[in-house]
Amino acid sequence: MEIGIIGLGRMGGNIGLRLMRAGHRCVTFDRSAEAVQRLATAGAAPAGSPTELVRQLAPPRAVWVMLPSGRITEEAVAELAGLLERGDTIIDGGNSFYKDDIRRARELAARGIDYLDAGTSGGVWGLERGYCLMIGGDKAAVERLDPIFAALAPGLGDIPRTPGREGRASRVEQGYLHCGPAGSGHFVKMVHNGIEYGLMQAYAEGFDILRNRSSAALPEEERFTLDAADIAEVWRRGSVVSSWLLDLSAAALAKNPDLSTFTGEVQDSGEGRWTVQAAIEEAVPAPVLSAALFARFRSRSGNTFGERLLSAMRFQFGGHVETPHGGEQAMRERLCPDPALLARASPAPPASFVIFGAGGDLTRRLLMPALYNLSLGRLLVDGFTVIGVDHNERSDEAYRQGLTEAVQGYATDRSGEFSADSIDSHAWGWLRDRLFYLTGDFEDAATYRRLGERLAAAKQAGGHGNCVFYLATAPRFFGPIVEHLAKAGLMHEEQGDFRRAVIEKPFGTDLASARALNARILGLVDERQVFRIDHYLGKETVQNILALRFANGIFEPLWCRDHIDHVQITAAETVGVEGRGRFYETAGALRDMVPNHMMQLLTMTAMEPPNDFGADAVRAEKTKVVQAIWSPGPEELARDVVRGQYDAGRVRGTAVPGYRQEPNVAPDSGTETYIAMKLHIDNWRWAGVPFYVRTGKRLAVRRTEVAIQFKPAPYTMFRATPVECTTPNLMVLHIQPNEGISLSLSAKQPGPTLRLADVRMDFRYTDWFKAGPSTGYETLLYDVLIGDATLFKRAENVEASWAAVQPMLESPAEVEHYAAGSDGPAGAEALLARDGRHWLKLT
Repeated sequence: MEIGIIGLGRMGGNIGLRLMRAGHRCVTFDRSAEAVQRLATAGAAPAGSPTELVRQLAPPRAVWVMLPSGRITEEAVAELAGLLERGDTIIDGGNSFYKDDIRRARELAARGIDYLDAGTSGGVWGLERGYCLMIGGDKAAVERLDPIFAALAPGLGDIPRTPGREGRASRVEQGYLHCGPAGSGHFVKMVHNGIEYGLMQAYAEGFDILRNRSSAALPEEERFTLDAADIAEVWRRGSVVSSWLLDLSAAALAKNPDLSTFTGEVQDSGEGRWTVQAAIEEAVPAPVLSAALFARFRSRSGNTFGERLLSAMRFQFGGHVETPHGGEQAMRERLCPDPALLARASPAPPASFVIFGAGGDLTRRLLMPALYNLSLGRLLVDGFTVIGVDHNERSDEAYRQGLTEAVQGYATDRSGEFSADSIDSHAWGWLRDRLFYLTGDFEDAATYRRLGERLAAAKQAGGHGNCVFYLATAPRFFGPIVEHLAKAGLMHEEQGDFRRAVIEKPFGTDLASARALNARILGLVDERQVFRIDHYLGKETVQNILALRFANGIFEPLWCRDHIDHVQITAAETVGVEGRGRFYETAGALRDMVPNHMMQLLTMTAMEPPNDFGADAVRAEKTKVVQAIWSPGPEELARDVVRGQYDAGRVRGTAVPGYRQEPNVAPDSGTETYIAMKLHIDNWRWAGVPFYVRTGKRLAVRRTEVAIQFKPAPYTMFRATPVECTTPNLMVLHIQPNEGISLSLSAKQPGPTLRLADVRMDFRYTDWFKAGPSTGYETLLYDVLIGDATLFKRAENVEASWAAVQPMLESPAEVEHYAAGSDGPAGAEALLARDGRHWLKLT
């Protein structure tokens, strides 16, 4: 027979392999092209989309869906329903909730499409041992697909027949069963998993008791030194408690007696909760299964030996598993390549992470804390190493010690972007041991020869040639470093390895220099290898702008000129130039902030919905926004752009000097430390809606936000009341320091008369989500390692941003002075006052 398979994770891929071994034809699709290619190499027919998969199947078609339960399966089934025809069959082989199966079967039956739910047990062992199948759905459809189920099932094997079963159904002895109508297959599998959890919990608790008998808290004569691995081995051989789960426990303990590579956190996909829910609905006491379920919940805040044993068992048969820190990469293949669709992101592939500028502030203050957080989140694997490159002489150990002190210092500094109550010694120790240092000049070819030798040795030791080159250097080195890397052959990709260059801002100093740098770099490497980074896009609220707009039906219809009066984008800093006077004199606020940070916030706010959330689609829509910014003439530039420079003042009660008194700043400097402007996006959605942008240093508070002011409601109905006016609704997206969203509304004040008052609804990430300290770089570094360029700029986006500010660069104006610790220059207030509007107060 032939069958389509959607979802080529560990079990989905193995199901395809087992079917092909039995002579069946498989047409396969997965969002991961690599997963599709693996099955194609084994003989499967690859498909680039579900539509293409269906086209390659002859009626009556059958498609096996092997995806995580929940929304991703729901969407896959819905898409297939629109592609298949009467007489075709969808088989859900995942772990869906049985009530969802009942609903889907009913909906699909109206179209003449059969829906089968196949509870599938066997994990990563199923390829060789076969899969125990519990199938629900129309009996005729199950009979029609019997050759598929028979090929997947274990078969008779060497398991002896149960006495008394003579004359009963033979299929169950081969390991598969038609349980009944739709939903019954996953219902039986649900209870199967509940029992599985209970059995595993019993082993975990028993081994915890054994382990704790060696506790120093016990009297010496009662203290035993017990070898858990040996005990498990003895129990396997003939005891009543022997089982396959005990076999897996014994194997894990033999390999790693203290199970130190596991944290003990065990994930679940819903079956345990659903089993207990069913027990409640049917009034069946299930104390053991309930206790096992709650023990799994407790594991997320614990780290007992028994909980690590639970993790080890599930890892060995490939269940919903907490992967071990530093375990085998082959066991970490993702079910789906999109991390957002998973409860937890999968570890990034192994790579050598080379940092040019390894001794600089960026490396110490942001990159290392971000890599530490990725290590803490178990998103880095054993093959990951860091090679720092800089001109100062230092040993590997000196480099490690210096970064250890820096990370510990930043963790306890509550004023910075990274802070934590303490540094996890295991996570930092794991990363520290992978830090190495190479002394070298960025413009010396010998540096790259030595680096190439280091990378070759790393490949030989780790079995991969993946490299990320992070340019945490002054901008003048960007071109030379990429050029030297290319000439040394270090950007060449071969045998599936990747080579990627991450380039910090500023990318160019104007349109001409940005074009020249792009031309220089893209003449040496491919665009897909270049990741132009802006750490603002690592902020949760920045990314949440897209979720807010496109995942909520109440907002997107209002997100246009018909309902929005204007938009304010603010990036206010309390710090001065912080010893960077020499750089800032050549940059100023305009070059330093607007073409990158401010334009990114603007494009996320104003972009059109992309076709999908792939990198190319998202970046294309962002580029269109920047290209649509209306180019002002001389009169508009003089009226709509305000430059400012801070004088001495007080910030948060502390006296600070003026910009001209900062080190390496000219005493008569005309460089702006503040800029405000009015921009117009010349497209259908935003015609007539001004975007006000401001950014500056030494302001009253540190705050980055996007404020959306809606048009006021008509006043007519309030004419006969004491209400004097209606206040426009305001939505503020808080980027930093307190990430969240607030929405202001008008509500009636309590009392006998109709009086309105402004009220505010607030959402804060820290109130709803448990999030550790973050620098904003974690997501971006992870995306570089997995090759997701969605949050990075393409060449045309960079050039479009510089083109938008080029008229301002070519028409410099006098700077207006403002006191440090204020909201900025008076001219910025006048900019909005001319339009009958005002800035949101910073204080």
